[in-house]
Amino acid sequence: MRLAEDGVIGVVLSDFILSETRRVIKAKFSFLVSLLDLFLSRIRFDMVSGEDMRERLCECVGVVRDGKDVPVLAAVLVSGPDYVLTGDVDLRDDLNEYFGAVKAVSTGEFLSLVDRRLGLSRE
Repeated sequence: MRLAEDGVIGVVLSDFILSETRRVIKAKFSFLVSLLDLFLSRIRFDMVSGEDMRERLCECVGVVRDGKDVPVLAAVLVSGPDYVLTGDVDLRDDLNEYFGAVKAVSTGEFLSLVDRRLGLSRE
């Protein structure tokens, strides 16, 4: 989050991901919804709309094991990010197999990549 606030990394969100994030936070940690809004107000991010993704949805069906992840892949195809951060191991595996490269990583893996790129070490 700090990397996004400091502008070190760019953030791309989709309508789908943002609404899903809000739903999960509201259901499990309702007291954190206002913190999500505060964070979003403090960073610059690009938004991929459902309309932008519509054309790509059909080609994504059957690529990911979980049908609920189809909009995620569509958003990735539209936005073309360098990395996709997700805690979903199956989605990471599906995306990396589809792209033929490590594109989907956990937050910890991403932070290690950033540290190496910036010449930092976490201890």
